[in-house]
Amino acid sequence: MKKILLLLSIIFSSPAQAATTWNIIADQSKIEFLANQDGTEISGFFKKFSGEILFDKADLKNSKVAIDIDLTSLSSPFGSAVDELPKQNWFYSTKFPQAEFTSEKFTKISENKFRSAGFLEMKGIKIPLTFDFFFEEYSDKKAKANGSFVLSRSQFGVGSKDEKAADGVKDAVTVKFSIRAVK
Repeated sequence: MKKILLLLSIIFSSPAQAATTWNIIADQSKIEFLANQDGTEISGFFKKFSGEILFDKADLKNSKVAIDIDLTSLSSPFGSAVDELPKQNWFYSTKFPQAEFTSEKFTKISENKFRSAGFLEMKGIKIPLTFDFFFEEYSDKKAKANGSFVLSRSQFGVGSKDEKAADGVKDAVTVKFSIRAVK
């Protein structure tokens, strides 16, 4: 009986390891995109996004991320992009105002570089997405992570796969992010 009580005492008194909760500092973070239209680079970014980040370099098993991007907050120096992208054949942001990235699988590549395997959902289409990111800063109180990935916009029904029908916009779009967060 003493052995059982001792075992239960050890189990219940050990602190459970849990990933750390981080809060995004929106005005110091950015999610942007780069596309190519007829040989010209078109860029833009989203003014509003939020997320739940539970991450600990030492506890990747319990780490997870969910980032919601408000597609209606699109901004671009290219006025035609701001006018066209919300339309039905592109983002259709009146019906699908949010894109969401979720991940619960992280792999350490080096001290400050990690790989995230998750899903990106846009226009009701959910596709696996894997990319690398690195910490420019990581301490007990604050962190800054940067990364990028290339996606096929037509897989999400964003514009036509046919470049000519998509007004000359190439199918490959680069998404870059820089997220600053604090505990």
